Amino acid sequence: MGGVLALRYGLDPLLRRTYQHWRPRVEQLVGRAMGHPLQLGEYRGIGLQGLKIGPSRFQAGPEDRSTLSARELLVRPDPLASWRLRGLVLDLVVRDPVVDLRRNARGRLWVLGRLKPGGEPPRLDLRIRVPDPGQLRLWNVTPQGTPLAFLVKGEARLRLHERSLRFRAGVSAPAQVGEALLVGEGNWQRNHWRADLATRRFAAAPFEPLLPVKGSLRGQAEGQVSLRLDRGRPSCEGALTVRQASWRPPALERPLTSEHQIGRAHV
Repeated sequence: MGGVLALRYGLDPLLRRTYQHWRPRVEQLVGRAMGHPLQLGEYRGIGLQGLKIGPSRFQAGPEDRSTLSARELLVRPDPLASWRLRGLVLDLVVRDPVVDLRRNARGRLWVLGRLKPGGEPPRLDLRIRVPDPGQLRLWNVTPQGTPLAFLVKGEARLRLHERSLRFRAGVSAPAQVGEALLVGEGNWQRNHWRADLATRRFAAAPFEPLLPVKGSLRGQAEGQVSLRLDRGRPSCEGALTVRQASWRPPALERPLTSEHQIGRAHV
C-alpha cells in the first residue's frame, strides 16, 4: 500500500508535469512527420504498460482527408533502445482505434509530411500494438459512396528515420466469420512496398458496396495474394476462390449462384 501511495503522490504528479511539458513538442514532431496534425489526450496516470493517455487523434492532413483516432494510448519509452538509436523509441498500445482512409485526387490514402530540402526525418521508432479489434473504413472506393468496413488487430513497426513500415494484422468483417492475415512492409523513400494476404473462409458480404448495383452478396473467399509496388511498378500474383458464392439483386426472387476463382494474376 505504501508503494502505491508513493507512486500516486510522488511519481505520478512528476510524470503529469513532464508529459504536459513535452506534449506540444511530441505533437509537432510526430504530426509533421506523419503529414497530419496530432492531438494527444490528457494524462491519465501510469500502469504496468506505461503512461495512460486519453482520447487522441490524427486529424485530416493538407493533402488527404484521412484520420485516425483512439480511445486510449498506453505509452512506454525504451531508454536503452533510445540511447542506442540516439533518438526516441516508444512502445505504444492503441485501444479502440478508428481509422478512416479517404483517397485523394491522386488515389493516395495517407500522404506523409514533406521534409525541407536537405532535411532528415526525426530519429523516431514506434513499436505499435493493437491487441483488440479496431475499426478500419475505406472511403471513396465504391460506386455508391458507402465505405468498406473491417475490424483490424495486430502490430506495426514505424521507423521514421529509416522511412520504413512493417506490419502484421488480422482482418475480419463485422458480424461475419473468417479472418484474413495481412503481412507487409515498405519504404516510402524508395517507393517499395509489399503485402501478402492470406484468407480462409473470409465473408464476401463486406464487399457488397463494390458492386455497380445494389444486391446481397454471400460466399466465402479463400486463397493467397501477393502485391508489390517497386518504384511505381505494381505487380500481383496469386488467386482467391469464392466458394458458395451468391448474389441477389433486388429485382430477382432467387439469388444467382456459382463457385469460381477470381483474382489470379501475374502482372
